[in-house]
Amino acid sequence: MRQKLGVLLVVTALIVGMAACGQESKEVKEKTSENQEETTAQKEETTKQKEDEQPPATEENAAQTEEQEPATEQEPSAGETTKITVYYSNQDATDFEKADVDIAELSPEAVLSELIGKGALPADVSVNKFEETVVDGKKSIELDLSGKYATYITGQGTAGEWISIGSICNTFLKAYGCERIHITVDGGMLKTGHAEYPGYLSEFVPS
Repeated sequence: MRQKLGVLLVVTALIVGMAACGQESKEVKEKTSENQEETTAQKEETTKQKEDEQPPATEENAAQTEEQEPATEQEPSAGETTKITVYYSNQDATDFEKADVDIAELSPEAVLSELIGKGALPADVSVNKFEETVVDGKKSIELDLSGKYATYITGQGTAGEWISIGSICNTFLKAYGCERIHITVDGGMLKTGHAEYPGYLSEFVPS
């Protein structure tokens, strides 16, 4: 009888323990589920706050973004050239001949080289200084040539001098789209055996 009673007590204790374990397991699962729901809700709230903090996309914002992005400079196409008109003397030095030529890049040295190529200047003349400026509201050029030009121009007759200086003036003015040019030699006034050229010169037109 005592043995049966003992077995009954053990079985009862086991049943009660199993029931308690089942209850605890259920509570753990419920708490875990609640925690997961809270975590998900917190994530959604955080995401919503970030979205609210971001400014709405507007045309002004888009324009600011475009301004912040550095503009990509377009490089010139390979083989691209610049066309200029070169003035030079005709056979009897009474008027100008002119020819359109292509140069790789517009520069005073390139323009001078084309004048030399057409016989308007000797090969040993070079550019000391070149500057584009605006004087009295007019686009102007300051051109300083090497002393070799003074030697060359002094040895020319009146007609040759006029054509030589006119060739320089007309070619540079047309190439750079300017109205006037001031020619100096080694920083000093251009002087020849026939005239002095202290100021600005405009396009030479045969009379």
